[in-house]
Amino acid sequence: MVVYSHGPVPLLPQQYTTSQDIINSVNCIQQEIVNYKPCLTQVMSSSTANSAIAALSPGGLLMQAGAQQAISQMVPSDVQGELKQLYTAAGELLRHFWSCFPVNTPFLEEKVVKMRSNLERFQMTKLRPFQEKIQRQYLSTNLTGHLEDMFQMAYNKFHAWQTRQLMRKT
Repeated sequence: MVVYSHGPVPLLPQQYTTSQDIINSVNCIQQEIVNYKPCLTQVMSSSTANSAIAALSPGGLLMQAGAQQAISQMVPSDVQGELKQLYTAAGELLRHFWSCFPVNTPFLEEKVVKMRSNLERFQMTKLRPFQEKIQRQYLSTNLTGHLEDMFQMAYNKFHAWQTRQLMRKT
């Protein structure tokens, strides 16, 4: 490796930018902006733009081959209903948890600790049994990964808050 024997050296001659080069570039850009004339005849109509947005939105024409269709094909409607119930319940618990922040009163301190406990209990009594059932019946299907991520984010936030509390007390 002869290339590295003398430390970092440029392989090509360097051309440095001067202050005058920068000033000239800024002036050139300003001139381009002043002379800019929009070509509004090449703009998409509002109905076409609206159709494109609708097609690219979840459930839209171009999004049909995505996860929504795949889930409906992988699991029966009763499992989908159970998953919706889990999402609704978890969302409500997480909403109460996140409403505790910033924790700036003794009431909120008590509530955030209770909510963390409630999240753990929900995860153990509702989410884990559902996960196990899905793994037994549908093998590698991971329908609860997003729910697990939401719970993990809440636990991370609680741990960070708890660590700050302990640091303040010492």
